[in-house]
Amino acid sequence: MVRVLRTPSFVTGIDYSFGSENAVCGNGPRLSILSGGNDDPLMVFDPDLMVGVGEESGRAIKALKGELDRNRKGVVLKVGDLLIIDNLKAVHGRTPFVARYDGGDRWLQRLVVKRDLRVVEKNLGRKKRILTWVADQFLNANSRRTDGPR
Repeated sequence: MVRVLRTPSFVTGIDYSFGSENAVCGNGPRLSILSGGNDDPLMVFDPDLMVGVGEESGRAIKALKGELDRNRKGVVLKVGDLLIIDNLKAVHGRTPFVARYDGGDRWLQRLVVKRDLRVVEKNLGRKKRILTWVADQFLNANSRRTDGPR
């Protein structure tokens, strides 16, 4: 399975929260899930938006999801806690909840750190070190969703 996970046999999608208007499983780039050294591998994986290309990669991604589910650990954050996750070293997610929209719902702040700012500059067409996120942009990008807020 590890051998297959190291091949570019997987296609991912781009999540709504990153501005994708049509977060569809498999509409993104083709890539490998594992890279780097065997003793300290890097991983790019999205269990919701990634699929295998072909039978062998389909079986590998199913097996990986099973292993991740069997080894899942929960973290409960309290007010003021900060959790930092390296997306190349860990797979993470959030538990579902029913929003009340009464000011008492959970609130998550996202900070994205890039190792290579040239990628950001190329993608955004600007050379700023601080990027701001405007709530209206987020709401407009997500207003076309049919499955409710994430």
